[in-house]
Amino acid sequence: MSPNSASVHFLPKAGLPKVDDSAAWQILDTGASMPMMFQLHLRSGEVVSFPYSDLREVRLRDAGFIQLALLGVAHYRISISGRLLTELATLLGLGRVRSLHVADPRDVSRPEEIPTIEEITIEVIADEMV
Repeated sequence: MSPNSASVHFLPKAGLPKVDDSAAWQILDTGASMPMMFQLHLRSGEVVSFPYSDLREVRLRDAGFIQLALLGVAHYRISISGRLLTELATLLGLGRVRSLHVADPRDVSRPEEIPTIEEITIEVIADEMV
């Protein structure tokens, strides 16, 4: 190759991880850096992403109810209800969750001992006067 010719090197494309549809949430691989955003896969089929940098509070009421407070361009309250969600609250606080998935309510084959997200609601909170 002559000194005047340009050499182009392409980096391999990063493949997205395969999604396990039966899992209530997808976590990061060991050693992976914290993602910039986490995704909410809603029952309607809509996917909404929020930046981890906006996450201000993770509140676990019981093993079946989590509330997230986000402060960005708007204030959001995200409520996640289901069963066996204690580990999810911990992982969200550590920034280790890539995505959350609402379970199909018609799936009766899902065992009771498997963590399940039954509903995710997103509320925009108006600025409150102090």
